Amino acid sequence: MVTLPTLYALSWLFYQQVGAALQVFFNLRRLPEAVERVLEQILQHSQDLTLSVFSASSLAKALAKAKRNQEKPATAAAPSNSKGAHPPLLSDGVRVVLSKRVNKVCDAIYAYSLQAWTLHRVLVRKRDPMTRESFIDVARPRIDHSDWNPTSQFWQKLTKQLQKSITKLSKNHETLRHFLTAEYPAVRKQLQSVLERLRQSTGEPSARTPGLTPLPQTADDRSRLLGCFDVHLQAYTAQSTQVLRNQLKEMFSRSKTTARGSKHAPLPEIVQISSLTSDMRRELRVSELPMF
Repeated sequence: MVTLPTLYALSWLFYQQVGAALQVFFNLRRLPEAVERVLEQILQHSQDLTLSVFSASSLAKALAKAKRNQEKPATAAAPSNSKGAHPPLLSDGVRVVLSKRVNKVCDAIYAYSLQAWTLHRVLVRKRDPMTRESFIDVARPRIDHSDWNPTSQFWQKLTKQLQKSITKLSKNHETLRHFLTAEYPAVRKQLQSVLERLRQSTGEPSARTPGLTPLPQTADDRSRLLGCFDVHLQAYTAQSTQVLRNQLKEMFSRSKTTARGSKHAPLPEIVQISSLTSDMRRELRVSELPMF
């Protein structure tokens, strides 16, 4: 007999296997319950992974190992925003460790979201061979009379859950908080990569299937994922603003004495203006949303 754990495992596979498993629950008149439970399991697995990857005990072990190896030649390059506006606040070893863990969470977001979308795809395409009932209609919650969209609902819950987890974890772990702030542009780039991978994976099949929506579907969907790290964007922006303010102050703070003995602030040199505008362009790009 197909059980809920079996259905969860099958939802990683192609939609033919998922359809066969869903047919069993349809025959047992348990399809709505099964779909709801599987989506809950996907969300729970996603949260468990995030919490385990950034747990205090896990980070302590990894960072201690990185500290022991800090004098050894580096074996991997970590994304760094230390060039330009932000000086390096963390060692290379720490950045490598935390960068890999951010990568792992981003890969999980992609995999779990694709898993939920695959389930939605099967529900839209599948009909019972005897009654010709559409599985998406049968699986719709009885209290929901609108156009039920399990992918959209899953994405909203996933991003809300991720934001809550990241905020709590970074609040309780100073090194993680410093990393997510100092390396925010690199973290944001990884999130944008997740959005692009999802678009490539779900866009074309969704266009061929009426009633199926891609991920991300709207600008709001993209903003929900990027917004999970808003607290670190705000901190990064505050640091950037202070750095740019210091540059401006430096450019106009040096006074010169004229032949008549009066003092005035000199005009900034071309190289200073060029450096400032380059830094401003770089910082402004950080807050741009990906355009598809």
